[in-house]
Amino acid sequence: MKLLFIGAILGAFFSWIIAHWYYKKSTRDLNELFNSLMNEVKEIKPLVELVRQQQNSNIKNEQVLRTSKLIINQFDNLTAGIFSMEKVTGIEEKNERISVLEHTLKEIRKSLGDFKTLDTPQGKILIIKFSQNSFSVTFPVPMRVTPKIEFFNLPMGSTPKIMESSNIGFTVVFEPVTIPVETFNFTASAEL
Repeated sequence: MKLLFIGAILGAFFSWIIAHWYYKKSTRDLNELFNSLMNEVKEIKPLVELVRQQQNSNIKNEQVLRTSKLIINQFDNLTAGIFSMEKVTGIEEKNERISVLEHTLKEIRKSLGDFKTLDTPQGKILIIKFSQNSFSVTFPVPMRVTPKIEFFNLPMGSTPKIMESSNIGFTVVFEPVTIPVETFNFTASAEL
């Protein structure tokens, strides 16, 4: 009976040791798995943030497009009204036309949001930021041919990728998008 009792105690003790060892091993394995997952999360966090920014940018772009369509529709309605008034009165309403154009341009500028102009000897260059590191550039006057574009003073590690180019302007995306580009300098050479 004593042997059975000692055996039961030893069995319980060894069971406790094995359970304790297994618990420590599984805790260690869980900690390693947790740390590994946290490292992966840290690696993809910039990508997740970029996707969120892109989604927010897409929503903003849709709103700008919708607003711009409404503004243009309103411009068409206003000019049609002026045209009708001119037909009835026989008097050209130049001041009204100028007023409608100025108002419409002001509304379009407000709806675009993130844009700027740069003064050049030929006129103003229009630069519109339409998403993270993505810009549309319109030259002040058409160039003779599609120019060669060269960028300088970019953030370290950023590379420009011209998506579209013509003698009127170009669209550029700076990669990787995890390196923010807010401003950039460039030359446009249309030498033959």
